Amino acid sequence: MLLHVVDAGDARRVHDRVELRLREQSVHRALVADVQHEVARLRAFDLIVALVDADEAPAGRQGLLEPLAEEAGAAGHEDGLGAASHDGRTRREM
Repeated sequence: MLLHVVDAGDARRVHDRVELRLREQSVHRALVADVQHEVARLRAFDLIVALVDADEAPAGRQGLLEPLAEEAGAAGHEDGLGAASHDGRTRREM
């Protein structure tokens, strides 16, 4: 069996390098998660833009968002100026 004798200084340097590497990996994982979250957010934004563009397209393709707006309104969650306040009035009525 081969035994390697190290002094306390060598052990501390190895320990410090291992800790540094673990911190670097942790930071890398956090950055990857942030980038993945941002990519997902941008994809959702692109989808919204595509839906709005399609809704504003020439006749025959208009109205793609109307059923969604009606559904949201029926659920009491209209967006924009139709959003209901705490007392039930919309911003248009205020």
